[in-house]
Amino acid sequence: MSVFTISILQRNIPPQSHGNLTSSIEVVGPSQKKSAKVDNIKFTTDVEEALRNADFVQVHGPERLDFTQSLFTEIAKHFRGDVIIATSSIGLMDSKIQEGMPAESKPERCVAGHPFNPPPLIHLVEVVGGQLTTISTIELTLQFYENVGEMPTYVQKGVPEHIAHRLQAALFRESFHIVKNDTYTVKDIDEAMAYGGAQNINAPGSR
Repeated sequence: MSVFTISILQRNIPPQSHGNLTSSIEVVGPSQKKSAKVDNIKFTTDVEEALRNADFVQVHGPERLDFTQSLFTEIAKHFRGDVIIATSSIGLMDSKIQEGMPAESKPERCVAGHPFNPPPLIHLVEVVGGQLTTISTIELTLQFYENVGEMPTYVQKGVPEHIAHRLQAALFRESFHIVKNDTYTVKDIDEAMAYGGAQNINAPGSR
């Protein structure tokens, strides 16, 4: 596994950021500790400092299309043309983001790379391309996440909420329905999932 230097660009850096980061790294698995080293991670409010040597850019921001289009266009000026820009958004379609980017920003290198919270414990990353995203961008994005100890999956068709959250939403809807109809209590559902349902999902073919 490779060791990476990570720059975290924030508008404001809370005093507790470094302490929270250290605590997070302490709870990750052995495989991720090889790439997640506190000394290799720095916080900055300087766009140029954060991006000038970037090889991969992961963007976490508001779920607003106009803001994201402008942000991608702006940050693309600060790094090489072959650097991938991945959005963590679950509600914005990559194709829509690309529509608002000029050709010189190279929208074909934009992709959705949606992680799950808390990342140290949930390693799934859903990777979704837009209409302009190249195959090489998808392949390199999948390879990058694998190299940092994540479990990427390629979502071949972009839809809001992607895969995992849509499945979770279906489970939540059914849970709310049977509680509302007084079929089961919240405690019943919690125990059914903790001691049966969740374990059954993890064991393919079991009943």
